[in-house]
Amino acid sequence: MNDNRITRTSFCSFITTIALIFISIFILSGCGVKKIMEETRLSKEVKKESTQVFDYLKNEDIKSLSDLFCQNQKDNSDIKEKWKNFYESIDGKILAYDKLSCTETMRTFSDGKLTYLVFRIEYSDVKN
Repeated sequence: MNDNRITRTSFCSFITTIALIFISIFILSGCGVKKIMEETRLSKEVKKESTQVFDYLKNEDIKSLSDLFCQNQKDNSDIKEKWKNFYESIDGKILAYDKLSCTETMRTFSDGKLTYLVFRIEYSDVKN
């Protein structure tokens, strides 16, 4: 019986050691740390920009909201008119929100570098 326990303990210890070696290689290689730091930086930027966009919405800053779109969209659709229609369609002014959620929905890599990243931004319990 004791031999069985020693074998199980040895096996668990062996698996734990292997796992620690792989984790150490991943961390020490820098790839994991660099990716985590980059993702943290991007998440902070998204939250900061999302807060700024909400300020544009709250202040009815149609010019700044329109400037968020690419030139192709600005040239091929009347974005400023669409924002005016949006503000006419809501009841009252936008004042505040309770919670901001930023969720990554898609990412694309090319040659190991992040080339495309999409976040879903949601303002919960918007008050007007």
